[in-house]
Amino acid sequence: KENIATTRDGKIKFKTAIVAIDVGLKNNRIKNRLTTISITEKLTQKQLNDIGLSIKKFVWTSKNKYEYLKVTKDNRLLLGFGDLTVAKKHKKIEPEISHLKQINKFLKEIFPQLSTKIEYAWSGTYGFTSNYIPAIEIKDSVISVGGASSQLVCTITAKYLSDKLTGNSSSLDKFFWI
Repeated sequence: KENIATTRDGKIKFKTAIVAIDVGLKNNRIKNRLTTISITEKLTQKQLNDIGLSIKKFVWTSKNKYEYLKVTKDNRLLLGFGDLTVAKKHKKIEPEISHLKQINKFLKEIFPQLSTKIEYAWSGTYGFTSNYIPAIEIKDSVISVGGASSQLVCTITAKYLSDKLTGNSSSLDKFFWI
């Protein structure tokens, strides 16, 4: 049997498709978390030097709720915060006010000398499972993945699935159940 996926640009023949749909996977193990990202106005090179980010490009803390920031290519700070569990049907993208307050507090705590403003902010959901191991479902020639919770887990899951699809053994077998 030939498998064909139809996209807006045409048809694709495949043996096995991996569909990474995060919170879209209808699996009871997957919960939604709300997170918020914000972007500051552009910083000068002097401001970056003064706060020690002319070389370092990423800062995070796992204290309490996950907070992080990174320097963008155009010298802004991208700051993120939040892991508020929300209903599956949550679709609001307006910034979560409590998250914005925490982002501003985090920014002032680590860089009290920095005078900058948040120019943009938005909130969105991502999927997670209680043990942080993604839900993987196989139906015919389609593998669906959801609840991967982070870029690192997504990368590890992709490596695991590529090993399985190519018949290679994986040291990750003890973490995944497919």
